[in-house]
Amino acid sequence: MGDRHYFLQRPRNLPLLVALCLVAGCAGFLSFTSGRSSMMQTLEDAELSGADLGRARFVYDDFGHLTIDTLSTNALPWKMTSAALVLYETRESGDPPDAALLRDIYQRFGFIYPSALANWQDGLIDGQKPLGIVTAPISRLIPNLSIEVANFSCASCHGGRLFDSDGLATNDVWLGLPNTSLDLDGYTDAVFHSLRYAVQNEAALLATVEQLFPHVQDDELIAITRYLVPLAQDRLAALESGINRALPFLNGGPGTTNGLAALNIRLNLASADQSMDVPAYVSIPQLVDVGFRSSLLCDGVYYPPGRSQFERIDSTDTSATHNEALARMVAFFTTPTQGGDPESAVRAMPAVIESFQFLGAYESPSFPGTVDSALAAQGRAVYKRYCAACHGDYSQDAQHPELTSFPNVAVPLDQIKTDPMRSELISQKLLDAINKSAVANYVAARRTDAYVAPSLTGIWSTAPYLHNGSVPTLWHLMHPKQRPLRFAVGGHRLNYDKMGIDGSLQSDGVYRFPENYEPMSRSTVFDSTLPGKSNSGHENPFAEMTENDKTAVLEFLKLL
Repeated sequence: MGDRHYFLQRPRNLPLLVALCLVAGCAGFLSFTSGRSSMMQTLEDAELSGADLGRARFVYDDFGHLTIDTLSTNALPWKMTSAALVLYETRESGDPPDAALLRDIYQRFGFIYPSALANWQDGLIDGQKPLGIVTAPISRLIPNLSIEVANFSCASCHGGRLFDSDGLATNDVWLGLPNTSLDLDGYTDAVFHSLRYAVQNEAALLATVEQLFPHVQDDELIAITRYLVPLAQDRLAALESGINRALPFLNGGPGTTNGLAALNIRLNLASADQSMDVPAYVSIPQLVDVGFRSSLLCDGVYYPPGRSQFERIDSTDTSATHNEALARMVAFFTTPTQGGDPESAVRAMPAVIESFQFLGAYESPSFPGTVDSALAAQGRAVYKRYCAACHGDYSQDAQHPELTSFPNVAVPLDQIKTDPMRSELISQKLLDAINKSAVANYVAARRTDAYVAPSLTGIWSTAPYLHNGSVPTLWHLMHPKQRPLRFAVGGHRLNYDKMGIDGSLQSDGVYRFPENYEPMSRSTVFDSTLPGKSNSGHENPFAEMTENDKTAVLEFLKLL
């Protein structure tokens, strides 16, 4: 570190009061500034409009959540965290840190460094960071400090890989598809252990920062050593004496999230320092046909005030006004994933409305394999008989049918019989907090004790299935008695015969990937015997179908 070393010294026992003063600011001009996504600023300078502006916001906008406040919730200091991950990875090998190793670590947890954005061909790709990680510098004048802060954008969860005709994942991303390999539990656990190691090896941490980021400025190195390291030590000590992990709740593994638990924390209904038994796991959805929804999320708990929570919507009803109402709700329930609160959600609403210029016109990618057109035609009739009443009507287009009418059916828990945890954990205390919050003029919330049957557009690309991602293939969904209790997920390839994760049941009772297949990211075993992960339910339609019916309807679903 050479001549910088003198300036980076700090008292070994920096008083907590001083540290807190650095966080909160003593008054006005002493405070940290709020950041603004660097990539989003670049794209705004290009004066984008319409769907292109919407795509830009979807990929790169932080929606106001790159701040000192979110640094104490969900945001992370980018350079310090990156260096900690690399330092921890090389603690035994002694290998020199480099950007390639950092990239490998992020890819391990399902993050993507895309070669192309297939449905935004003119889009700008930040090759230095994984898709969905956005950063900005936040700074203060007295003392002169600067920190590059990172947070998630929409594309971290909703930017998924395309698959080729053999079911292998490509490095091209389709914005709006779920990232079915994103492992938030694995990632946050790695950050926790890496930072715990790094702050006890401060000199090595700073050296690693300089090696990974040779253009890092002195003021950021000073901020790391005098501010971030002591705060991290205090925070980690508190976590180690309590929950001993980064988050008080689990997200459920690759491809699933737990937004309900995060919302409880952001609404001050739960502690960020105490373990939460809230297994409200939800498989990351594709964002197709969102304009046909009268309420949002798998249980339809959020809906526009003054509107019916569940009503049929036809293609002629998907107006700009309707999309704006949906966008305001999205701003509210996605804010907790970025560490924000209802007030910040209200401030984000105009930008989220602009992002809906993309989502309102979003189209699902076409199936990349071959389709038996005659069999698919038979499957269309089967779909109409058994599925359309809940999942919607599609056009007669023989190549790529489009949704024309969606019923927004809320199927009661005692009828659908899928895992009830997500719906049952919606408490009246939570609903009251939402309905009294800053978003009450834009979001109505009511418990439904039901799940809303989703659109099936693009379903071929979104395995595993059910709202909690508990069934590996559509074939297993249609054969309830053969659903595996445990199966590998994350970094998987697709099987277009069974329509889902490619694999087979092994002697240990786990449905695993084919032998010699190398996953593109870390895989884990989904255990459907755990709370919130049951693979039961949605059985009645298949009891009446013949095997020919099931094969035919699978073929038809490839067209959607």
